[in-house]
Amino acid sequence: MDDQTDFPETPGLASRREFLAWTASTAVLLLLPGCEKAEVYAPPRRRATAAAYAQTPPPPATRYIYIQQPAPEPKINRSAPVRSAGGKVTAMSRNSWGATAAVPAKMKMMGGVNRITVHHEGSSKPNNDLSPTAVATTLRLIQSQHRARMGAGDIGYHYIIDRSGTVWQGRDTRYQGAHVASANSHNLGVMLLGNFEIQKPASAQLASLERLLLSLLRQHGLGRENLHMHCDFGNTQCPGKNLKPSLNTMKKSLRV
Repeated sequence: MDDQTDFPETPGLASRREFLAWTASTAVLLLLPGCEKAEVYAPPRRRATAAAYAQTPPPPATRYIYIQQPAPEPKINRSAPVRSAGGKVTAMSRNSWGATAAVPAKMKMMGGVNRITVHHEGSSKPNNDLSPTAVATTLRLIQSQHRARMGAGDIGYHYIIDRSGTVWQGRDTRYQGAHVASANSHNLGVMLLGNFEIQKPASAQLASLERLLLSLLRQHGLGRENLHMHCDFGNTQCPGKNLKPSLNTMKKSLRV
């Protein structure tokens, strides 16, 4: 059968096969614009302007949470045992307890030592601190109280003995202390931490006190008669009823 018998003749097309090919190609061309409209294109990107940036809210700021770690306890070297001979006293330095600088303008020169007076801390509560850090804190507090309440140029005592028996340096011995209101001249002040009206001195404190007193008496060429308690100079319970008996025994037994 001839391809032309089923379809009318179309000028320029010689056969049914060519007619079908032409029809198909024409249909494709007609459909192409519709397909293009059906496609979805993203809108062209525009370059951001300064105004656009100004209107855009900034991203949320990153929040950091800092957790404070407890500070490690500083390592404080213990003082060497107080020498009972040779006239030298070894004690923890002022720097070791964080003493603030003294004010020499508010202090008098010692000009020689002719007596030594023993005190207790006399705090309202018993003091049982053994940690060097806790002791250092107490010494700073005492220093600030003496400077604020008495207008003193420094902590009032020259030596302090804590509950562990460690000796700490207080006021420089070149200067008079602020520990006996009527008798600070030429008078070294030694204080034991604690309130010995309501607690007893530690055995380590008493042992260090005896060594310290013997060393100081020898260093300054003094005898036992030059050793005093705070109550010897006025109406006070210092150094406390639980320390006085030990001091009296100590005073009798010291061999200067």
